[in-house]
Amino acid sequence: MNETQLAALTAGLFIITLLLPPLALLLLPEDYLCETDEKSDQRQRSLAWKVFLTLFTNLLGGVILLAGIIMLFIPGQGLLTIALGILLTSLPGKKKALSYILTDSILDKVNTYRTRFGRPPLKK
Repeated sequence: MNETQLAALTAGLFIITLLLPPLALLLLPEDYLCETDEKSDQRQRSLAWKVFLTLFTNLLGGVILLAGIIMLFIPGQGLLTIALGILLTSLPGKKKALSYILTDSILDKVNTYRTRFGRPPLKK
């Protein structure tokens, strides 16, 4: 990989990390952080699709989570990216971890952002 390709890859990943976390916050259902484990979306899917989707989202979430941890030490949206990585994984206790990361002041900003785009605020 030459220097031009590496620069283009870096610029592309930077743009993705700027756009993906805010978009993910808009797509969350308003009851996502509630304590119940009932899902708002109860679609019927085949077992193979569920396994593939679980593996893919966990792998993607892990990569994004690591990127967020790295962004704590370099310029970037570290906490927001960590929250997105946790959102994508199916780890036990992820909602509790998100509630810890999304403190009241951060949740107020997230809800202000969501209402600006016509989405209902997240319930805790």
